[in-house]
Amino acid sequence: MFWTIRPMRFPRSPTSEGNDGGGLQTSPIKANISGPAADPDGDGIPNFAEYALGLEPNHPDSGVLQTKLELNQANSGFHGSFTHPTVLSDVEFAWEESTDLIHWQPSQPKRAAPVDEPPAFWTTEYWFFRVDAAEHKFVRLVVKPSAP
Repeated sequence: MFWTIRPMRFPRSPTSEGNDGGGLQTSPIKANISGPAADPDGDGIPNFAEYALGLEPNHPDSGVLQTKLELNQANSGFHGSFTHPTVLSDVEFAWEESTDLIHWQPSQPKRAAPVDEPPAFWTTEYWFFRVDAAEHKFVRLVVKPSAP
């Protein structure tokens, strides 16, 4: 599989005064709209992930995720990639894997060479996940705030 996140818009910085890290003003009354786990546009992507991937939390993003399965006899597996704003120093990305979609553990994919480079404001990370022929493997990208 080949995953690519295609950014659509870029919200405000989480360092702006009164910002929750999701690009929206924080209000205890409106946590379901402006909190980092909220999804006010209903596209299934929470505010903090939209911020981390350079998306707009108030506009539904569709077609953002694309996949491509890479089959190779000598080196079976799949590539995963995602694009995010280069300037973000307050966000961490990590991979997790599962064989049953219930139990998840940290994944250690091999960093792959980039195919092409986007403009300097964006960076694309490429990863290779090895999978044995008889194995089922699911992966997910985890987005979280960096530790201070």
